[in-house]
Amino acid sequence: MNLFFYIQSIMRCRAVDLALAICALITIGGVGTARAAQCNAGYWLNNGECAACSEAYYCPGDDAQYACPEINMTRQELINMISPYVLLTNPYYSEMTVMVSTEWFTHTYNAKNIEKCGIVIRGINGDEARINALSFYYSESVGAYADYSACLYTKAYAGYYLSQHHGQSSSSYNAFKPCTNAPANAHYTGPGTPDSVDGTIVDANDCPWECDDGFGHTSDDRCLPLCRIGETAMNGINIYAEKHTKYAMAVPRNGATCWINATRDIGGKLVPTN
Repeated sequence: MNLFFYIQSIMRCRAVDLALAICALITIGGVGTARAAQCNAGYWLNNGECAACSEAYYCPGDDAQYACPEINMTRQELINMISPYVLLTNPYYSEMTVMVSTEWFTHTYNAKNIEKCGIVIRGINGDEARINALSFYYSESVGAYADYSACLYTKAYAGYYLSQHHGQSSSSYNAFKPCTNAPANAHYTGPGTPDSVDGTIVDANDCPWECDDGFGHTSDDRCLPLCRIGETAMNGINIYAEKHTKYAMAVPRNGATCWINATRDIGGKLVPTN
């Protein structure tokens, strides 16, 4: 096995660990046999009695128990498998750790009977965003940990915000979504506010942004072209290439004219504004 990975010996995840690592909790159907299975998934038939599945084994519901397979993928094979689900810029794969685990995947919290094996990949960071846990189930048909389960994020990158809070005891989110609050000719400078905390929906789509080079931020949150001749601002007030407001102050420039947005005060005097 490549030393790139830290492989924790096969074990049953603690409930807290499972809540952070594997969020798609499903009830797995039993494997077809020539006779009806006597034991439910998570149990196996031991000397005529249904016994809880043993440590480091999984019991899919066919009255037998099976050892959780070891990871047999190379470093590059594992990266190829997870990369479609890692929505990060320049992810740092060298920092990730891999753990093999087994658990009883149902909606019952803290159940202890093992039904299916899975792997959890942790600590995948990018330039800005972070993944807390990426998990896959073991696929018997493929013979590898290839069935995608879930990806939990702890930080979104610029222009996105975390969405679908994973739970009250978790700092993770099931997804992140793109912000749309920036105007034309602008770019995002950071992530927005997550859209929910402990089940409470909060204001999102509020990513910080700034105008692109050559554009000025107006008082009504637009990004408009700045004057292309000489200085682009005067005492903190933008000088624009064109007139954009009803009232404006002309700024002559080498035979051309640029403009400062303005309003009129109560006395009728022009007051410059961005």
